[in-house]
Parts: sequence; structure tokens; C-alpha cells
Amino acid sequence: MAPSLRNDVQSARRSAELREYAGLLGSQFTAARARQRPFTHQERNDIEHTRGRIDQLRFLLELRVGLPSQDPLVIQAWQLAEAHYFELADGLLTRVLAAGDRDGHYGLDAVEFAAQYVPEMNTILALHDVLLTRATARAADERARCERMLIAVSAGCAALLTLLVTFMVQIHRRLLRPLAQTTQALKALARGERVAPLPRPQADDEIAAVIAAVQTLQLQTLERYTLERERDGLSERLREQSNTDFLSGLPNRRAFFAAAEQHLSQAERHGFGVVAILLDIDHFKRLNDQWGHAAGDQALIEVANTVRVSLRMGDLVARFGGEEFVLLLSHCDLDRGPRFAERLRESIQLCPIACATGEVVYVTASLGVSDSARHGLNLEVLLAHADAAMYLAKQQGRNRVEMAAAWPDRPTLAMVADATDA
Repeated sequence: MAPSLRNDVQSARRSAELREYAGLLGSQFTAARARQRPFTHQERNDIEHTRGRIDQLRFLLELRVGLPSQDPLVIQAWQLAEAHYFELADGLLTRVLAAGDRDGHYGLDAVEFAAQYVPEMNTILALHDVLLTRATARAADERARCERMLIAVSAGCAALLTLLVTFMVQIHRRLLRPLAQTTQALKALARGERVAPLPRPQADDEIAAVIAAVQTLQLQTLERYTLERERDGLSERLREQSNTDFLSGLPNRRAFFAAAEQHLSQAERHGFGVVAILLDIDHFKRLNDQWGHAAGDQALIEVANTVRVSLRMGDLVARFGGEEFVLLLSHCDLDRGPRFAERLRESIQLCPIACATGEVVYVTASLGVSDSARHGLNLEVLLAHADAAMYLAKQQGRNRVEMAAAWPDRPTLAMVADATDA
């Protein structure tokens, strides 16, 4: 707000607030006067509070509109308000207050009170109108002055803009366009694009040096990307090698345990059954002794391939160690698990093993089966039951499938240890 308008606007706002409080004060006399009874303690407090606020507003207005330099119309309106409201109306209120404090016989009804009070109160509204009219006139003068100033400033800005446009046209070709293209190349590098077009330097100046630096950065980024890609590929190969059995190509024991724990968590969450199978090649030491370790390695490879092609999507298999393999069948139960194991056993015994001498031998396997319905979803417990069943299959003559015994309760740690030791 312009400083020249602040005094008039604030004075008009104070006068409007004074008018509201004057109306509020008149309404605070209504209840007691209508019933012709003395004021209550609360009514008396409210009246005094309102009169106090009116006195504050009168003091603030007098500081603004009572100055000798003030507009004569404003001074005249203020004097009229003082004479009518702050003297005549205040005298009326004082008499009503005295009657209300005494016996409640006011001598006039609500209509008579309003007929005497409201005209005197309207002088405040007249003061408010004069102040608003004065503020409107000054605002119009201020607007006209600002418009003249704006025209002058606009003319100056137009002249300055003409100079700036001329200057920009001169530097656009030599500076801005090469910089914009170089910036786009840098943004392309930030997005991972290793090659982006760069402008051709027009002179041996600072811009040419910047373009050359960005070209160097592009070459370094390309080299770094190549090295990172080689590093990522090497890391991935190392990760696969650390989780893969080098001979059979199957996941190793560590990879199996990590995948199986996650698999069993999903089985518990979604409520499907799993079956664990431990498979051990029969008389593997005899095979090595009789036909050599190359034949033993070939037997491991062939058995691994046979197991791999027998699996369904979502099943897990790993080389458990030595001549042992472990399987975890997903969405499987006590009925389907043994049948799968039996088919696998038959496939293994029909798989030919080529020896270095050119002869062909065959191997068999003993399999132990446990299931989550009877043995729970603890991986160690499942494997302990499957291991005990596999040990029983070997005791029963090998080349067979044995189901783990259904224990009454979940096996204790000592029972699991006994089964593992067996």
C-alpha cells in the first residue's frame, strides 16, 4: 500500500470498527431494557468492556483525523461524530446505565431507545464514508502518478531491451549456441548416453577449450563404461561359480540352503506342501576303484543331468556333497513325492555311463523322502528325515526309495541329530 493512502485506509477501518462496536453496545442494552429489570453482573461487564474498546478506537481515530493538516471535510465529520455520538449518545447511555444499575425502570422502550441512539450513531458511519471517499480520491491520484511513471519506465526499458537484443544477436552465434549444444552433450552423459554430438569450434577461444574438455570426458566415460561392463560380467561369473558345483553344473550346498529357506517361507505363507528327497549313488567308491575317478565323475554328471531333466518348474536341486544330491519339490505331497522319487530312481538305473576304456556301466541310487505334511517346514528337520530314510534304503539293499517314518510329534534336536548321525 502506498504511504500516502495508509493513513486514510487505516482511519476508515478504525471508523468501521467503531461503528460495529457502537451497534454492539446498543444491542447489549436490549435484554434488560425489554424486561424492565436491572442489569446482571455479566451484562454490566460486557457493557463496560465494549465501552472500553470504543474509547480505545476513539483515541486512535483522534490521533489520525484530528490533526490540523487533515482535510477539512474529515475534520468536520469527526467533530460531528464527537458532538453527536460521544456526547449526546454517551449521555443517553449514561442515563440508561444509571436506571439499569438502580431499579430497571428506564422510562423508554426499545423503539424509543433506538430512535434516540441510532441517529447519533450514524454520524460514525458518515465519518467512515468521508474517509473512504478521501482514500478513493487519493488512490486515483496515486494510480495516475504510477501510470505516468510506468510509461516512462517502459520507454526506458524498451530502449534498453533494444540494446540487449542487439547484443544477444551478436553473442548468440559465438557463445550461446555452442554452449547450449555442449550442455545437451553433458546432460546426455548424465543420462548414461556415452556419445552425444558436440558443436564444431569456430575459433581458438574459451568455448573451444570447453568443447575439447567435454570430448575428453566422453572418451573417459566410454572407457569407464567398458571397464564397468567387464567388471560386472566378471562379478556375475564369480557369483555363479561360487554357487555352482563345478563338475555337475548344479547349485552347490550353500546355494541350495539359501534358495530352500526362501522356498519354505513361501510354502508357509501360501500353505502349499513340499517334499524333500536325498539321493545317494550306490557303491560309488567301488565304481571309482574299479573304473577310475573319470568314470566316477562321469557318473556324477549323468546323474545330475537325469535329475535336472526330471524336475518341474519351481523345484530345487543341488549337489549336496560327494555322491549325494538333494531335491526340494514344490507343491508336492506324500502321494506324489514317492512316485516322483521312484521314477527318478528308474531313470538313473537306465542311464549309461561311458568309461574311458569305451565300456558302458550303469549305476543305481538310494533315495529317502520326507514331506512337510508330516515333518513340518523346517529345512534341517526335513533333511534329517530324508537322510534317515535314505540310510534305511541302503540298509534294505540299495536301489530303492524309502519314505521317512511319520513321528508322532515334530522331532526334537536330539532325534534330528540321531537321524543325521545314522
